[in-house]
Amino acid sequence: MVDSIFKMLASVLAIVEEKVRRKYQEKVYNLSQEWYEEKKKPLAIRDNARIDAIKRELRLILDNFSAELKPKNS
Repeated sequence: MVDSIFKMLASVLAIVEEKVRRKYQEKVYNLSQEWYEEKKKPLAIRDNARIDAIKRELRLILDNFSAELKPKNS
């Protein structure tokens, strides 16, 4: 599921305006790298707390990103 979220975010970031894209692109990329590095580790040494933290950060990014894309009521 998290893999799909990373892919979806990458696709959406490709079509949004540059100002918004720059703000989130690096964060999402870094989280993605951390996620895959942690998931590659054997279960015995995998840091599940770090995996949970990555999921929380990803959720916060999604919430903030969604709020920025909503039309503003003037």
